Amino acid sequence: MKKTVLFAAALVMFAAASTARAGDSVLLRLNFQKGDVCPLDYETKTLVKETVMGIPVEVDQTILFRYTYEVTNVLEDGTAGIRIIYSDLSVRKSQAGNETSYDSSVTNAVVPDSLKTYAFFKGLRISLACTPRGEVVDFSGMSGLIAKIRQQMASNDTAFAKTVMDSIEKQFSDDSMKQMFQTIMGYFPEKPVKPGAVWTMKNAVNFIFPITMVTRYRLVSVEADTIVLGLSSKYRMNSAGGGIFGSMGISLKMQGDLSGTMTISRTNGFVVSSESTQNLKGTIRIGKPVVKKDIVAPMTAVATIRISRRQ
Repeated sequence: MKKTVLFAAALVMFAAASTARAGDSVLLRLNFQKGDVCPLDYETKTLVKETVMGIPVEVDQTILFRYTYEVTNVLEDGTAGIRIIYSDLSVRKSQAGNETSYDSSVTNAVVPDSLKTYAFFKGLRISLACTPRGEVVDFSGMSGLIAKIRQQMASNDTAFAKTVMDSIEKQFSDDSMKQMFQTIMGYFPEKPVKPGAVWTMKNAVNFIFPITMVTRYRLVSVEADTIVLGLSSKYRMNSAGGGIFGSMGISLKMQGDLSGTMTISRTNGFVVSSESTQNLKGTIRIGKPVVKKDIVAPMTAVATIRISRRQ
């Protein structure tokens, strides 16, 4: 279920709002300046439970990504060029009494086969451009990651492997990632808001699995240096053969919620800290060509997601 976690990882890459005041109201906008830097730690702790053919399966996983936002340029209209660099990561996975782990900061660390996808993130550099309201107008940088995955799969020249690789390239293309970052960053209210104000955004994204989400945001407080937001989301996933696993005969039907808070710098909009909890419940269906007879497994996933700024 590491792809679900990756999605979860993708869902909390918020580059959120800052600051202009109109009376007692605050206009939530990005206010990046060239040279701004924000190093972040992002950690997810996830417990996935499934029942496969009557047998309970439990996967406990903790992932830590270390990455840095760098503002490379800012246009006159406030549109900012941002580079995101993934410097290190660590993964620990426990299943059926077996534990695997990887820490990229350890010299000559051996990467277990089941964690190689994560290891590919070390050194990844992606670039995007976004407006003060969070509209992503450009995105690039995924070709290196795709090339590493393709190289890993090079020894498997079956038609099935080619189909899977083609699906991965579509899902992790720059265009697909631009769409995903747009749904994450573009949630600013149109007008200034006061503490206690609530607004709602609805987004749909086809990343890993097709997902529809409705998120309710609330301005909790405005402090001297920070803004605190509350958020609560409702998710629906119904891949029905689509998404990255559609060609593999795997579909997912789930629903759930996420709730938490996020503290944001009033100076430029970078995240200072964030903590949220995600709950998902549903079924995963595995069919041909993986198995001859469909397997339907009930599944739940609970994740705690934390972001903190490194000093």
